[in-house]
Amino acid sequence: MEEKSCKIVRNAGVARKLLKMGCVIVDIKKDKEDETGKKSVFVFKKDDHFDEMFGKINDELNAIKTAE
Repeated sequence: MEEKSCKIVRNAGVARKLLKMGCVIVDIKKDKEDETGKKSVFVFKKDDHFDEMFGKINDELNAIKTAE
């Protein structure tokens, strides 16, 4: 049996960037932690490409935070 490796992304902007970068989305689910019931979480296939693209986005966000 093959084990699936997934990563949950809660930020819609980050999820959108990952999709544009070619990452594979597996599912979109309701965010159980959101009391309003209006937010979603995005489930991505976690592979080498995802790790690389997610790292690039994190580096961009960290650069913005340190510039402020």
